[in-house]
Formats: sequence, structure tokens, C-alpha cells
Amino acid sequence: MEWTMGVEASALDCLFNSNKRTLSMNSKDLEIFLQLAATENMQQTAAQLDKSASVISKSLKRLESSLGVLLFDRVGKSIVLNTQGQVLRQQAVLIVNQTKQTEAIFKGQSAKQMIRIAAPTILLFKWASVIAKGVKQRQPSARLQYQQVFERQALQSLLDGTADFAIVTTSLLAQIPENVYRLPLGNVTMQVAAAGHHPLVCQQQKSQHKLGHDLMNHVQNMRHSRVVVDIDELMAADWVAPSLSPFCGEPRGMGCDGWDERQYPRNIVYEVNDYGLMGQLIKSGQALAYIPDYWVRELGLVELLPSSTIEQVPEQLLLLSYQSQLLDWLR
Repeated sequence: MEWTMGVEASALDCLFNSNKRTLSMNSKDLEIFLQLAATENMQQTAAQLDKSASVISKSLKRLESSLGVLLFDRVGKSIVLNTQGQVLRQQAVLIVNQTKQTEAIFKGQSAKQMIRIAAPTILLFKWASVIAKGVKQRQPSARLQYQQVFERQALQSLLDGTADFAIVTTSLLAQIPENVYRLPLGNVTMQVAAAGHHPLVCQQQKSQHKLGHDLMNHVQNMRHSRVVVDIDELMAADWVAPSLSPFCGEPRGMGCDGWDERQYPRNIVYEVNDYGLMGQLIKSGQALAYIPDYWVRELGLVELLPSSTIEQVPEQLLLLSYQSQLLDWLR
């Protein structure tokens, strides 16, 4: 789709000294420019967009020729986004998002768009499928790309035009521009999780039920259950925990999963920041973990309720986009 700007569009006209010059730009060139502005690397951009480096180069030349300026400074074999490129990026983000939304409205189910979702892995575990279902119902031919990044990078990707959705916590609320649309997704509640055959689960099931059949198989076949466990037994058990915050990615050490480590120090024997690996350690029965409630349900784990109250502040989530249409699909 081609986007044309006349003399009334003074913001870019003044910037690029084209007072009476009509600017004509292809929105696809602007999309390529946004990706290139994020990487400042032709080869990397080409790989990310599944295009050749020559296609990226030609697209940039068309855009620079249309504007009559250079958008990148050439430093040896590298390129660096310059001041004019930085200002164009701010305008291009809005133009590209408006173009994609307009295309979605008028083409409907025939639209073939790439929808990019940026979010922490721990959140995509639940919301990836929810977003996919909402998008596919409206755009069956859409292609979805998931970017597993921490929340600050997710927000930055949205602002830079390299993501269409971002999922963040309300801790970043002050950094979200007013023209970004928001959809509350609710809270993330953390729970102590164990495999159905973990010794603590079997022990509690025996004491609570006093059944004569194979309780281990019984618990393993349950999709989700919960048992109350003494807090001292919990702390003595082997745990797996991250050393990086699962939301912001900052190295905050053990206990950054939200557990009150000062009051209830755990026996952490596995330090894992990969949540696929963490899930395997939990399911194998080798460790307990403090993970989101939806993860406990989806993995068919057992929730262990501490005998003492563990205070926690649930993380509130927001789904962000410049395209209000995308958020409407998920309401």
C-alpha cells in the first residue's frame, strides 16, 4: 500500500526541507525501515524479514530518495540511525500501524498480515494461544510471530514499530505513551507447584485420604488439585527458582520469582532461567517451584498450599497496541 503526503503534512515537510514537495512512500518500505532502524544491520534485518540484503538496501534507497535525505550515517561498513532517521521512525510507527489497521478493516478475513507479539516467556505461556485464537478468527491467513523478550524490551519493540502487541505489567504504566491502546488482562497469581508424584504430595494425600489404592497414579491422573503442606516441610524440600526476574529480566538473585525469601528461606538447589527446563524439573518430581497459577493448571501440576500465609502482590497485566482493532478482536 502506498502512502502519499502533501503540503499540509508540515511535520515531515519542515524536517526534510520539502515545503512544496509531495512525499510518496510505500508503507512496506516504512516497515523495512523500522526493522532496519532497530537493528542497524542490513544482514540481520534481511534475515528477520526473510528477504535478501539487496532488497533491504533498495528499499532504503527508495525511501531516502523520496525524502531527499539520508536516514542513516555510514560508518565504515556499518550504518547508524541519524537524527533525521530517528524523527522519521516516530512518524513511521504511526503510519505503518494506521495502514495495517485500515487494511484489516477493509480487507477483513482476506488480509494476510504478519502479527508480531512481544512479551516475557512466562506470560506467553498463557497468552500466546489466546491471542492466536482471537487473531485467527478474524484473519485466518495471518501469520503470527512471537518475540520472547522481557517486558521493557517488549514495550520498546512496540514503540519502535517492530511489534504489533506487547504484554507488560503495570509497573511500566508511566512509560506507556497516551496514544497506545491498552487492554487489561487481569492478574498473575503465583502458586507453589509440584508434580503429582512428588513425595510431599503423596504424603499429604495419604494422610488426608487414607485410601488403599495407588495414590501416586491417582494424583498423576488429576488435571489439577491442591494439598496443604506444613511451611517447614516446604522450605526443606528441593526447589527450582530463577535468578532473573521473569518479567523485567533484571538479575535480582534468588527469590525474584516473588517468594518471600527473607521470612521463609527455601532450599533452592536448581537455578534455572529457562522456563521450559524449569517445567521439566517440576514435572519430574525433583523440585518445587513458585509459578503462575495458569501454568500449574496447564501442566497438570498440584498446588501446594503453605500452612502459613505467604504475602504476595499479584502482577497486573496489560496488552498494548497502537492498533485498537487488534485489541477489539480479543475483548
